[in-house]
Amino acid sequence: MDTRARINKMKEVRATALMCTPTYGLRMAEVDKEGGDLFEPGIDYFLVDTLKRLLPPEVSLKEVECHISDPKFAQLAVEGRDEMISSHWTQLNGIAGI
Repeated sequence: MDTRARINKMKEVRATALMCTPTYGLRMAEVDKEGGDLFEPGIDYFLVDTLKRLLPPEVSLKEVECHISDPKFAQLAVEGRDEMISSHWTQLNGIAGI
C-alpha cells in the first residue's frame, strides 16, 4: 500500500487513532540510513509534513526521532499500541460498570 492509499484509509477513521512514524528511513529502510548513498533527510521531512497536513484530526501522529529500522521506533510503536488498548479497555470497563 503506498502512502496516499494509507492516508486515504486513515481518513476513513471514525474514532481516535494513533499513527507512529519515524522521522528517517521512510522510503527505502536500510539504504537510506545516515551515511548511506540514498540518505536524504529532506525527503523524509517532506513525507512526515505531508502526513501532518493530510491526516484527519481523529488521527494523532506520533513522530519518533529515529530511523524506521531503529529498535527504538519499534518499541515506541508497541508502547503507543499498548496505551491505546489500555485506554480503550478502561473506557469499556467504565461503560459496562466493571
